[in-house]
Amino acid sequence: MRRRNLPLGRLALLLTAAAQPWCEAGAGARAQERLAARTGATFADWDIDIDGLHVLAVKAQLRDQQLMADEIVVTASFDGVEVRITGLVSDAIVREQAAATSTAANAGERTQQPGTDRFRVANAGVPIRVVTSGTVRWPLGRGVEARIVDPALEIDRDGWPTVHATGVVAGVTAEDLAIEAATAVRKAGRWQLSAVVRGLDQRALTLEGELAQLQRSVTVRDESGANVVVSQAVGEPTIRVEAAEFPLGHAGALLATLVAPYGVRLEGASVSGVLEATPGAAMRVHAEGLVVHGVVVEDLRLAPRPVRLHDISLDGDAVLNDGRAELQLVVGHGEARLAVGGHADAKGIAIDLDVAEMPCDALLEAMPGGTADALVGMRLAGDISAGAHLVVAFTELERARGRQDEMTPGELTFDFPFLERCRTLADPANVDLVALRGPYRHRFLGNDGRLRERVLAPGAPGFVPLGRVPKLASAFIGLEDMRFLYHDGFDREQIQRAFWHNIVSGRVRRGASTISQQTARNLWLGVDRSIARKLQEAYLTTRLETDVSKTRILELYVNLVELGPEIFGVDAAALFYFGIPATELDILQAVHLASLAPAPRTYADKWANGEVDAAWMEELRDHVRRMHRNRMVSDADLRTALSSDLRLLDRSR
Repeated sequence: MRRRNLPLGRLALLLTAAAQPWCEAGAGARAQERLAARTGATFADWDIDIDGLHVLAVKAQLRDQQLMADEIVVTASFDGVEVRITGLVSDAIVREQAAATSTAANAGERTQQPGTDRFRVANAGVPIRVVTSGTVRWPLGRGVEARIVDPALEIDRDGWPTVHATGVVAGVTAEDLAIEAATAVRKAGRWQLSAVVRGLDQRALTLEGELAQLQRSVTVRDESGANVVVSQAVGEPTIRVEAAEFPLGHAGALLATLVAPYGVRLEGASVSGVLEATPGAAMRVHAEGLVVHGVVVEDLRLAPRPVRLHDISLDGDAVLNDGRAELQLVVGHGEARLAVGGHADAKGIAIDLDVAEMPCDALLEAMPGGTADALVGMRLAGDISAGAHLVVAFTELERARGRQDEMTPGELTFDFPFLERCRTLADPANVDLVALRGPYRHRFLGNDGRLRERVLAPGAPGFVPLGRVPKLASAFIGLEDMRFLYHDGFDREQIQRAFWHNIVSGRVRRGASTISQQTARNLWLGVDRSIARKLQEAYLTTRLETDVSKTRILELYVNLVELGPEIFGVDAAALFYFGIPATELDILQAVHLASLAPAPRTYADKWANGEVDAAWMEELRDHVRRMHRNRMVSDADLRTALSSDLRLLDRSR
């Protein structure tokens, strides 16, 4: 046999082992029993040779994780003890098993003496170094897990441990979150943590954490110094997140994927403030001074171009308890503050909205960038507050969906006294109300994108004075806006009816725009149907109603309304469909033109061959009968409508 020179440290280890009683026959079984009793760990076999102590097929339990290793080799020298673990893997075990063995695993913790630290190793001043090859998988919940690769442990002469590791967090996004150079140091009763993490936007983030007896926290800091602190008091369920201008882009694809269906872009956006989450039977989320800056929304339903939200503030609470959600929240943008309160459960929902009193000018300025292009230059005076109350009962909603009448499955009230409380000091740059009272030069984009111009005054091409088309005036009021002569530009009763109709049908199928609103849109806004356009339309409608007479508004409307492809105004429509000027239309023809207003291009294609079906004719005659009951149509006109047919030009050739 070839002689091998043993290092003095290893020789000492062998001599010491030989002198120990556990080297006697049967000592292995007793060692297994003691190890399992103290730590919950087991092993298949052990041996001592010139390379040190070998322990094979080791299994140990740490909470609900089972750690396994192919082999552990312990060697000693004058520099300390080195432990090498090969084939390290981990696996989740059921919590019942964890509970069954917790007595043995935590025996040392229960017998810990006061003033001692269970993480401090009684190593008699001998440094210990543990190196591993393998991966520990640690589930974090909801398909997310941490994978720690080749972790290493160092115990200094005083018994304080330091852990080094690298790894990834998998399952957050399609790409793993890389953990680079992570270190955990135990000193004086607390863990100090540090790591460099490659963020989901591929930028490096520095993590600094602390796990102490009463508090645990982690600070995430990026290269610019922006940070977010996540903390939790030991024994308390509440998790506190405090951010300071922390870029939302670091959340990467995860958050971007969640908000993308709503057209929300987070590039350049950041968050500051405090968010607290308390899990439990009653899940509670609390926001305090939370401000999101720089969010951009691209959604044609909101506005025709990207909308930039500057500082959105959130303060309040949301609670989910036994199927019931409650919300008390204050949302701010600019100087505007909207209080939102309500609840939802299996029976229904109730929501209250209140806008705190503020200067009218500040309300205008609070509109996000991209939603008030047509109002540039407008200045207001006065103060305003507003509110709305909504209740929807789900049982009544289902009943309404099964009936044909206009049943309302709840309550809706709103109060927005803009006309009473706000005074205009300056109109937008493109709004000239004085010019509207006389000859007005109207410039607009056609459907082909070309700039067009019309003069809205008697004698101008295509213009028809209202007094020369009384039947058309009555038809449009009767079909589009029955209370036109009496409201202030907004028909609140129609708004409520349209709202409930759309709620019951489950989609937006009915509008409530008045003739005044449509005139404001045709004069100064585009044809898009976005929320931003509706808000601007509301402002401009108040100006139109304040400074222009009802007669002039209706006259402008019938000369601007689109009634077919590139067909604007009733005179062009009369020539297009009937081949006669608008002044010669009878009541049935006038009602037909007014009926086209909700969908002019669709109807133009439908009747392109000049023939209308019996159902359409009966609908037109029903409109005439209703107008007759409201004394808007004479007896003679009613008889003519009921006895005559509608003849359109054949445009299909």
